[in-house]
Amino acid sequence: MILNIAILAAVAIFGVVLWWPGLRASATWRAMTTPLASIIGSGFLVLGPILDNQYGALAPAVMLALCLGSYLLGGAIRYNMRAIEAGAVSWPQGVETLASWALSFAYIVSVAYYLNLFGAFAVSLTPFDDVIFARIVTSAIYLVIAGVGWTRGFKSLEAMEYLSVSVKLAIIAGLLVGLGFFFAEKSGQGALVFLDPQISGWAALTLGFGLIVTVQGFETSRYLGATYDTDTRVRSMKWAQWLSAAIYMTYIVLITYTFARDDLQFSETAIVEMMGVITPVLPLLLVAAALAAQFSAAVADTSGSGG
Repeated sequence: MILNIAILAAVAIFGVVLWWPGLRASATWRAMTTPLASIIGSGFLVLGPILDNQYGALAPAVMLALCLGSYLLGGAIRYNMRAIEAGAVSWPQGVETLASWALSFAYIVSVAYYLNLFGAFAVSLTPFDDVIFARIVTSAIYLVIAGVGWTRGFKSLEAMEYLSVSVKLAIIAGLLVGLGFFFAEKSGQGALVFLDPQISGWAALTLGFGLIVTVQGFETSRYLGATYDTDTRVRSMKWAQWLSAAIYMTYIVLITYTFARDDLQFSETAIVEMMGVITPVLPLLLVAAALAAQFSAAVADTSGSGG
């Protein structure tokens, strides 16, 4: 009971803070929502079990490497933003145009993937937990995003994105509180788990490179130039990466040392069932967080593709 109250209180407090008018009026914070939406997207909830199972007790170190690597990639994009937009670099126009078209199509695939996950989570706790109903939900949300973007433009998409990002971050705060209590309880009982890695060498390296997709998304800042100036986008990208790295590191540390390998699950919605062992309120919140995460990420990449 106390844990449920603590989790719900954390969600409520962070929700109020994120909806505070002073914060919402900040151009930097509004510009942060697009990269944040894309970074903390589909990969967040499934990343914990994957890292824990494959890398064992070394999972936090791998997560740190992923965050550092993504920050360096972001640094390259920030450099390009400043140099290209200031006219300091003369790129062949054909190369820039070809790259933009390639990335635009990649975003289309990305949006479809996010909304496919949205449909899966939307029906996961209902009697209609079936692939057909999931795809009906996916198609309906796809039409909503396309319709709003086509008729109302970026500002309306950004407003939808801000709401979903706020919901997602508030629920993640509650999730971390729940995991923190669970971690403290396990620690007090001397029952923390230190799993041996399942992979090493080349396999560990290639999986790590594959998991970079779970921490990317910061590049969407590059394509918001019609709304925000260069300095604002550079600053917001940095802050979005710092905040997401802090969330990822906390989440991975708490989950790595509390779940045995037999308790780990790897389906799209597995984390919902896993968190049920902590408290019944978490699965419900996580479904809402997953829906908000997929929706916000889809909207962010739609904006990036348009930009």
